Amino acid sequence: MNSKRVYCEINNGSLSNGIMNNHEICITDNWLLGFIEGDGSFSIVKKDNILTFSISQKGNLVLMEAIKKYFSNLASSNSLEEFDNTLNIDVIYITKSKNSYSETVYVLIVKSKEFVKSVLIPYFETLTFYAAYEVMQKKNTSKTSR
Repeated sequence: MNSKRVYCEINNGSLSNGIMNNHEICITDNWLLGFIEGDGSFSIVKKDNILTFSISQKGNLVLMEAIKKYFSNLASSNSLEEFDNTLNIDVIYITKSKNSYSETVYVLIVKSKEFVKSVLIPYFETLTFYAAYEVMQKKNTSKTSR
């Protein structure tokens, strides 16, 4: 499957966490999907019935900011104007915390049910989840070999 979208930017920041000046970050649909399959999750907060999506990365804020821009571009390309004014405020945000090894971890959080339903889920439906496919193939193979 060929990637439909590619987002590239040059990191003009200082040398930080292994990312050098003028390092190009390119995100494609398939790369992002693989990253999400490894480090992404959907969750529902029972108390408030809040649907969220999150992905995390150890020590790489520049990458998380690029993914945030990628998601923002998805909303813009889908002409979802209701998100354009709020994307940088409360729909997509990045938090910083420490893991159990005292390493810095950045978590990108989408805390808007409407954004998840109107942008992320339709986007994910256009892609092939290879890890899920692999799991299903293994289950089907083990059932037929009995």
